[in-house]
Amino acid sequence: MRNKMTDLRNHLFAALERLNDEDLDPEQVAAEVKKAKASSEVGGVLGESAKVEIQMIRATGAQELSEFLEDGQPGRKGLALDDRPIIRQIND
Repeated sequence: MRNKMTDLRNHLFAALERLNDEDLDPEQVAAEVKKAKASSEVGGVLGESAKVEIQMIRATGAQELSEFLEDGQPGRKGLALDDRPIIRQIND
């Protein structure tokens, strides 16, 4: 999978930075606001999808890797599903 949760965060922060660009004229600001709203809506759906994925992992005890979620460990493709700290954090 090419896009990860980190990519989503980076994209949302980039949209936020564009909204703070003082060199934009009012028409450009309006266009950036429209894009930021759309990005926010899609980001929200992806975030909810990640929560459901973690709930499924917890419920089934799956021992695979999530391609979307990351654990920050170098050389690993995704969140190891037996890494319970992140699962507890979301479900608590």
